[in-house]
Amino acid sequence: MILSTKLSRESIYTLKLLLNNIRIKEGADINVMSSIFVKDVFRQQYDYINLDDNFGKVANITITKQGTVFPVLNKVQELAGVVMLGTITNYLLKKILLQMF
Repeated sequence: MILSTKLSRESIYTLKLLLNNIRIKEGADINVMSSIFVKDVFRQQYDYINLDDNFGKVANITITKQGTVFPVLNKVQELAGVVMLGTITNYLLKKILLQMF
């Protein structure tokens, strides 16, 4: 047993998984990203912000919708940029703090 452990870190159980390119470390697959494909997680429906939306609408979208990054689309539905939830919350927090002092 000691000799086999020194020769190979894998047990007869984990060796079979390793041969199938599944690496287990502390009970979890460490190659999980290699088994996930874009086609499996891609969504065609997504929340976005129009380039001409006012700040109130942007804040409402970022707070009520799921996600932390929202694409900003122009009038022809081309990507013009992104708005991040963290940017909105930091801006609002600064505004609130400035009004307090």
